[in-house]
Amino acid sequence: MLKEFVNDVILRNRPEHTIIEEYGAYFGSKQYEGTYSDTDKVYKIKKNECVDNKVRSAKAFIEYIKEELKRRKNTTGLFATARIHMQGGNFRADCNYNEGCCLYERLYSEQFNTLEAYNGQVLDHEGFLIMLQKLKPSIKDFSELYKRCSKIRIVGRSEVNSTPIFDDSGEAESGYRCQYRLSDGTDEEAVLPADFYVSLPFVKAGERQYTYHVELLFFNTKSSEIAVKVQVTDWETNFEQAIIDEAADIKEALSEYADLLVLADF
Repeated sequence: MLKEFVNDVILRNRPEHTIIEEYGAYFGSKQYEGTYSDTDKVYKIKKNECVDNKVRSAKAFIEYIKEELKRRKNTTGLFATARIHMQGGNFRADCNYNEGCCLYERLYSEQFNTLEAYNGQVLDHEGFLIMLQKLKPSIKDFSELYKRCSKIRIVGRSEVNSTPIFDDSGEAESGYRCQYRLSDGTDEEAVLPADFYVSLPFVKAGERQYTYHVELLFFNTKSSEIAVKVQVTDWETNFEQAIIDEAADIKEALSEYADLLVLADF
């Protein structure tokens, strides 16, 4: 009973405000005004939380870092960290007090997203032609490629015998000879490509182009129709190279800040 009385007196006489000192992760300290919270039974301080500002391009990420350091009069980037990773990156202007944060979420180009969506897919003939049309801006010889692949688009049910083409020396050439039978019983033959290349930007509005090798495997379905499997053989290699290039660009753009820690985290 006495203990409860003493505690009640202490609480009623405690100051509503007090000064709280926060120590940095590396050095120094800051003082904040603390206000007592009856709900949590503790003093709470009012300070700017490290809320992530979000950008969608490497260019905007660099501009944010430079402007934030400028506003803080931090000419060397001391205690600031920029990190680049597979999904984008993040920046903290003051790691000592966990302040000035920015999140970089990479915005990929539409052509990149399209190619990624089709990688590893098995398509019917119509779906394959639609894919080519979507990738048209990135295919150098689109007209010739589309003409070869659409030659049999009027075929309904067909009997297809698809085998690799070999030259006189026994070496496999790039393409498949497909023999098919039209609905009127007429036999036709077409040579379909075994692969093609696309060159496209990694990120939206990106200036650097990356060339991808798209391999095609034509085969018969159980219903004797044409199907094709799409495989981008150098997908991972190009993706990793694009990240490496982006990290190098960011590092170079921020090279004026001698004390700024730039991490390529991948």
